Amino acid sequence: MATKKQRVDQAAKLYEDFTGGQADSYEQVKMPRVDVAILVGEVEAIAYNTVRDGKPQRYLHKFDKSAQPRFAVSHDGKTLLIIDGNFTFTERGITDHE
Repeated sequence: MATKKQRVDQAAKLYEDFTGGQADSYEQVKMPRVDVAILVGEVEAIAYNTVRDGKPQRYLHKFDKSAQPRFAVSHDGKTLLIIDGNFTFTERGITDHE
């Protein structure tokens, strides 16, 4: 099992490969603990904004049917979850697998 430092280093490399920028700092984010959720449906697409190579970018990824993750929400309706799916986030962004 990887240490926390190894996981942070792996995340930093993924960030740098995707954005083309240096991961010179990071912010710890408290991840909500979800022990009960309901499945709502399948995710057909995801839209996101980021900075890549120093320029603001907008992305819209439409999942192949075979790669679609499932959409779930916590019991209190405050945490959205994208789970499962046959994809990876890489230096190219979201990449579907067949």
